[in-house]
Amino acid sequence: MTQVHFLLLAHWVLSHKTLDLFIFLRYYHRCCHCSQAKFCSEGCSLKAWEIYHQYECGNLDLLQSVGIAHLALKVLLTAGKDQVLKVCSTWGEEIIRDKNIFNKDQPPYTRVYSLLDHIDVMPPEDMFQYSLTASLLVNFLMKRTNLFNDCLLEDVYTVGGVLLKHICQLICNAHAITSIAADHHLQFFSVTTTQESQIRIASAIYPSASMMNHSCDPNIASSFIQGRTLVVRVTTDLNKGSQIFNCYGPHVRRLRRETRQENLTQQYFFECDCNSCEKEAEDGFSFVDTFQALQCSKCSGPIIPDVTKQSFLVNCQDCGKFEDIEVKMRASLQVDQIISVASNFLEEGRTANALEILSQGYKIGSQHLFKYNSDYGQMCDMLGRCYAVLGNFDEAIHYVHESMNYVEQRFGETSIEYARELRKLSDLLKLCTGAKSHEQAMIIAMEKSDRILKLYENENS
Repeated sequence: MTQVHFLLLAHWVLSHKTLDLFIFLRYYHRCCHCSQAKFCSEGCSLKAWEIYHQYECGNLDLLQSVGIAHLALKVLLTAGKDQVLKVCSTWGEEIIRDKNIFNKDQPPYTRVYSLLDHIDVMPPEDMFQYSLTASLLVNFLMKRTNLFNDCLLEDVYTVGGVLLKHICQLICNAHAITSIAADHHLQFFSVTTTQESQIRIASAIYPSASMMNHSCDPNIASSFIQGRTLVVRVTTDLNKGSQIFNCYGPHVRRLRRETRQENLTQQYFFECDCNSCEKEAEDGFSFVDTFQALQCSKCSGPIIPDVTKQSFLVNCQDCGKFEDIEVKMRASLQVDQIISVASNFLEEGRTANALEILSQGYKIGSQHLFKYNSDYGQMCDMLGRCYAVLGNFDEAIHYVHESMNYVEQRFGETSIEYARELRKLSDLLKLCTGAKSHEQAMIIAMEKSDRILKLYENENS
């Protein structure tokens, strides 16, 4: 658990009228000068004014336009000009190698200052842009605030350099504050169901969290207390002394290895050698490729088409048998077209028509697509929806189970996506024939869903 000291709300939060993400945002107190900034109370507003808001008040439109550099400015203002100049003059770069800065009795700003900025390896065009932005902020502070009234010109230059340093640090170290947003307007099963998704509501800097190494398959989940305190929970049992891994964005369950490596190299300046990347390099294919796989005629295992080769003769990843996949490729395209047409039918309320064409697609998919193929999983989900809307909840449960198998394999057993599928199953079990006999299964599904969501839900106390 780590407390945030430097936080920047997303633009839409600053301008939103009906905030309900956290208790401290529900009954906000507007700044009496600019009305753009919102605070949890008058006391909070006065404290913010004293620390940083007096400098940004009336200029939020400008500051929001510079993106993450606005947070760099808030880091500087929250720490205080005197503290910043003291750190620069007293410790300088030596502080980066001083592990004692993470002691609780050390000023929080020293921990931020110690984070790597990667200035030495930043692309020149990026450094030019960041330098211009830092210059803009210094010019803003000089002309529109009194921050530099008692400063030497040398101090102004130092602050400009620190702003540039923080901008570069935040490119690699800013942490997204997310919330699970619920949509109560979906009518999947003829009852109002809730679907959850994580949305970004703010950016913050957590120096201690930045110390966690990256893995494309992390073993933690993050949530927040009142949108400020970061809570890190492990998602699996770990042995004593095992390393805690965070994911810096590129996730094994969502991106191919090549794309993940490219993203990490461009933003974080390292090549990932986590277990997932090593395994995928050895296997010759990425984890997500499995979800485009065709079905082996011999063992029903995955056949992964190689788009780089102009050949339909491909081997199964399980049994190794080579098979001509031309017919299966055409079947895959046909299923894709069926899903598109069925989606249009569902949007138009023509559930029976959607069910008819999806049933045809299901027969094709069952024969030619791997059981975890994403189109096959989507088709099962749509069939479950059709049967539920038509009141045949027993059939709906059958297809939701198949869809759940895909979702669990694709996104993981502790993912929000899987928790959502468990909620669907629980809703259906309440409505199916002999619901009383399914009561225990319904409770198990709901409790499992709640345990997963608790990993990501924000706490308001």
